[in-house]
Amino acid sequence: MSDEESTKLNLCIAFILEQLKLHNQRCNNNAFFLGINGVQGIGKTYLVSSIARTLENSPYEIPTVVLSIDDFYLSHEDQRRLAASHPDNPLVQHRGQPSTHDLDLAISTLSSLRANCETIIPSYDKSAFNGQGDRVQHSQWSKVNVEQEQPIRLMIVEGWCLAFRSLDDNRLKSKWEMAVQARNQGEGYLGRLGHSPLEDIEFLNEALKGYDAVTDQLDALIHLDAEDSQYVYDWRQEQEAALRRDRGSGMTDEQMLTSHFTSKSLSFLGHFLFSPGLSRAVIYRRELWSSVRPFPKMLAHIAVLSLQHAIDSIATTLNDVSVQMRNALARSRTVLNCNVEARSSEDSFNHPTYFLDGQEKIGNFRMVEREASHPAVLPRDDRQNLFRLCIESVSDPERYLSMWFKGAPSHEIGRENVKQFFCWSFLNKSTYGLLDDSELEDYADQLERTLGRKLPQGRGNATSMNLTLDPVHMLPRPLIWYLFHRVSLKRSLTVFPPRPLTLLTSHTTPARTLSYWHRRHTSNNRVPVLFIHGIGIGLWTYAPFLAQLTSSEDDQADGDVGVIAIEIMPVSFRITHAALTKEEMKDEILQIVRSQGWTKFCLAAHSYGSVVATHLLQDSVSSSMIEATLLVDPVSILLHLPEVAYNFTCRQPVEANEHQLYYFASMDMGVAHTLSRRFFWQENIIWKHELEGRKVTVVLCGRDLITNTQAVGQYLAGDEASSWKYREWEGSGLELIWFDKFDHSQVFENKRDYGRLVKVLQQYTLVSRSSSESELDGR
Repeated sequence: MSDEESTKLNLCIAFILEQLKLHNQRCNNNAFFLGINGVQGIGKTYLVSSIARTLENSPYEIPTVVLSIDDFYLSHEDQRRLAASHPDNPLVQHRGQPSTHDLDLAISTLSSLRANCETIIPSYDKSAFNGQGDRVQHSQWSKVNVEQEQPIRLMIVEGWCLAFRSLDDNRLKSKWEMAVQARNQGEGYLGRLGHSPLEDIEFLNEALKGYDAVTDQLDALIHLDAEDSQYVYDWRQEQEAALRRDRGSGMTDEQMLTSHFTSKSLSFLGHFLFSPGLSRAVIYRRELWSSVRPFPKMLAHIAVLSLQHAIDSIATTLNDVSVQMRNALARSRTVLNCNVEARSSEDSFNHPTYFLDGQEKIGNFRMVEREASHPAVLPRDDRQNLFRLCIESVSDPERYLSMWFKGAPSHEIGRENVKQFFCWSFLNKSTYGLLDDSELEDYADQLERTLGRKLPQGRGNATSMNLTLDPVHMLPRPLIWYLFHRVSLKRSLTVFPPRPLTLLTSHTTPARTLSYWHRRHTSNNRVPVLFIHGIGIGLWTYAPFLAQLTSSEDDQADGDVGVIAIEIMPVSFRITHAALTKEEMKDEILQIVRSQGWTKFCLAAHSYGSVVATHLLQDSVSSSMIEATLLVDPVSILLHLPEVAYNFTCRQPVEANEHQLYYFASMDMGVAHTLSRRFFWQENIIWKHELEGRKVTVVLCGRDLITNTQAVGQYLAGDEASSWKYREWEGSGLELIWFDKFDHSQVFENKRDYGRLVKVLQQYTLVSRSSSESELDGR
């Protein structure tokens, strides 16, 4: 092995070992899926075999299996049928292009490997049928993950079109028209695209969509690219000559020309069409000569892209790596080229503040600044549907864009800035690479159509809000601050200041973390009420409201209406454990509700409590128990709009109420950590169609300093006029109550105003005797 090949191998091995380490910390039982992508003949197979041989042997001894996308080519007979069904499309007359692979076989094989199941690995013989190729007989396929053998820990998949993404119709047509124009300008055009009918390219583009299911299996990618497309034909000639020499059959040079395996073929064209963003993702670039294979001199790009975590970890160590690479690659005229914007990991630790995590054990401190543990990224189809819902409900796109970029002017927000913002908001990470670029380009295109203008090319000076990645900003409080403000005795020690009532009650919450206030339900004609508060000093703000709710009398009542008022300590100005995850919060609330024998209840929530209410409404189990819902000052409706994030984290206070929000809420340690590290908009947002068909009342205030209540009201009412603000409340379906001159939370300050909310709940709690007997008598 030459020095150059050895250096390339060692750099790849170092990257893979680092990614494996991170992967094993997250997924102890699953294999790591590595993709290797590059044009035909560039040396993928040789690199893959070298990587596998190195890692399988001492000192690493990592059980590894190698697959090629070529192993999933259609059988010879199926390929003939595909060609016959499209006789006028020369691009599918022979194997190689998208549509010529058995994707069902590929997906089932990879899924089986992902699940650590015994798996049969297919094989393909390219020399069969005089080089046309055919699948090896099933009996000759190998097996992995068999009993009494170590399970596979590293899965390497290589292929020239691996990780390509299809283009939308407009971008595809635009590139095709540019190629046709270049071809018509005269001699010198060497591409294939300009010579192919648009419908042929569209067929391949449509087929490529099916390959997303393969790409989405990958955990990381190594990309190899040729500087000159002419090398592809030379390398392909070498491969076919080797097949004729070693196996006695293979394509002749003439067959290669007629089968479009030349440099004019879609192999290189595919890299031009379907792998945008490659140059931006290059980590280093170097000249390579191979003494092992008779490659022509070439300049290769190697891009190492992490899919499941940000590329920050590479960039933060780039200075150290560059010193080693400069020495190792000096003879090869190495050029370091890192165009990926990355943030040093130290940036997340500017404020060495500690946070007591009572969920683990007493005395276990953790840094508030530690990066968020994001929920799983949605499947691509779900992300696209979510983006559609978001963009269709933006009434002022210029304001939307500017506020997410902290009030920046439009000329400072470039296309790359927008893609990075969408990368955070839809992919849960700060940087993107080759595998994400097509999707992010599509989102940027859709935003341009909504704006009615083009975004400036490149990257401007604006920076977006990335709440779960940005530093956590807070103000320290003096100890006495916490002194002026019903769990087990042991759990009470995880909250400061201590809860004296813990010593005075014999009742213990069935939940591990949540405490609550409770009034026993004895009525047969009403359902009880579950109340979830917002950010503030706990339930104190709502005490008069809850008192009026429980003291109200009604002729039909034959007992007390039960109330459970959940306490959420992390947003109640306490030093306590970190906020619960969505699933933890939902499960603990259900434990509490069921411990009281409730099978039905009315749900009432204020402000941040609407986020918890959203989780309950979207869960099939808890939603079936909810008779009706009252949402006061909700933040979960149209949460993709920038107001909530901006007003809590970026706005410089001017008015008195803004200073109050800033000091008492935004800068509180628990609140800041909850909103910056435990608040994920994708799982906290609720849409109008999810509320329709239910009895839901949404209370909005005209001077709300946190949410855009005008936009929320218009969205829910489906009416841009103001008539919805003055409609009479009827108690059926989705309805709105509007307080024109109130700010956020002010509806709870006056008895007459919160009395309207009490009346809503009173009517909601009423159930007919016929429907209540089966539900309430079983309490």
